[in-house]
Amino acid sequence: DGASGDEFGSSIATANGVVATGAPTAAGLAAASGAVYLFDAHSAAQQAQLVASDGASSDRLGFSLPISGNVLVVGAPGDDDLGAGSGSAYLFDAITGAQLVKLLPNDGSPGDEFGFDVAIDGGVVAVGAKRDDDNGQDSGSLYLFDASTGIQLRKLLPNDGATNDNFGEAVDLDGDLVVVGAHGDADNGPLSGSAYLFDASSAQQQAKLVPSDAYDRDNFGFSLDLNGGVLVVGAKGNDDNGFQSGSAYLFDASDGAELT
Repeated sequence: DGASGDEFGSSIATANGVVATGAPTAAGLAAASGAVYLFDAHSAAQQAQLVASDGASSDRLGFSLPISGNVLVVGAPGDDDLGAGSGSAYLFDAITGAQLVKLLPNDGSPGDEFGFDVAIDGGVVAVGAKRDDDNGQDSGSLYLFDASTGIQLRKLLPNDGATNDNFGEAVDLDGDLVVVGAHGDADNGPLSGSAYLFDASSAQQQAKLVPSDAYDRDNFGFSLDLNGGVLVVGAKGNDDNGFQSGSAYLFDASDGAELT
């Protein structure tokens, strides 16, 4: 049922033979309420279309999504339950398509965009709220939830969060490690960017990462991936091969050391 403006393919994830693809501006239940499609990875046959039970206009369900086991997490950063653009996230069964639980932060507020990026690993769900204002306007925050119950476990904030950092725009989990991007961080010039490592169990910040050649408008931390002790961080604005040609950096997740 694809249609003009759906933005199908804005987010993708795969596990156990299932491919999930988000279409955050699809009219699942209303204009730009969003939808997620499940496909068989081997046959490419569509298995299901997922919409939120309470989906509404401009929720943008499907803006972000990962799968772990049979659990699919889907961000809806435009949801208005706690005010315009406060955001939410949903857990679905990736096999049956059944909605399991809806996640909302304990202190959500208008414009937070909770659900802009989401991650799941080992029964823990991480949800970024890049426009949360705890450390200044649009400084950002990250929330951890129990994937079984939907209960909020803790809220993570960086030690040096500041206005416009957008901490939480990119997140990932691997075991007890959480990595959070803050591409708006200005330590090395406007929008130079950074990333933070946290212990998921204690919520303690382990390290702040910046590249050895950090420069303004690199947007380091705009995207990231954490797996097997190696952290990859994207810097889409890096100019090494020309204006905004972009780059990516590898780090040792155990100690935050940049790998060369």
